[in-house]
Amino acid sequence: MEVVLLLRLLLAHVLGDFYLQPAGWIADRRAKQARSVWLYVHGILHGLLAWSALGELTRWREALCIAGVHIAVDLVKSHADPLGRSATWFVIDQALHVAVLVLVVNTLSSGGIAGGWSTDASSVPLWAITLAVLGITRPVGFFVQTFTGRWDAELGDRTDNLPGAGMWIGIIERLLVLVFVVIGAIEAVGFLLAAKSVFRFGDLRDGTDRKRTEYVLVGTLLSFAIAFVAALCTRRLVLGMWT
Repeated sequence: MEVVLLLRLLLAHVLGDFYLQPAGWIADRRAKQARSVWLYVHGILHGLLAWSALGELTRWREALCIAGVHIAVDLVKSHADPLGRSATWFVIDQALHVAVLVLVVNTLSSGGIAGGWSTDASSVPLWAITLAVLGITRPVGFFVQTFTGRWDAELGDRTDNLPGAGMWIGIIERLLVLVFVVIGAIEAVGFLLAAKSVFRFGDLRDGTDRKRTEYVLVGTLLSFAIAFVAALCTRRLVLGMWT
């Protein structure tokens, strides 16, 4: 399978689903489902991004296929999870999108690829690191938020929190994990996790906010775990182990 092509398509997917899709589009799709204009605009955008990632104008059929399947999968999800609160459906949705991209790459690889983009293995580190940075910021943050959202109602008033601070803390943590693993300083990840945990043990020891402490620790461990696995995969790609 052509690794560079798959990385480009995955990057196009991440951009289309998490960076170029306004919240208004998502809300409209959940409310109107098949009647939502933005459902189709979003799918067309994915098709255009995929067409660009494929690197050749003659690959429009593959791009059209990706766009069509993306619309169908998003439509099913809008019916199955209309409120967008299910972590399970989030994983299913993303897994189906990725499966389509893998299938397209396998099909093209078996038939031989000739594209305008460089498919030289030397470009793998650049694509891998770019995908990792964009992938572990918004997408992982959104998944962690969705996963822990089941306990939001039990936390009560959270007006004492800095707006958006938790999101940025998570992003910085995951980026640090990526850097540490890619450069081979894996032991530093343990120190980072320990430092984060220490800040929360004061609340747990005093018993003033046990639920919030557990909530933060669950989110932290999940965030670290995903970032660590993603970083290991990135390191292997950067070192040329999967090319």
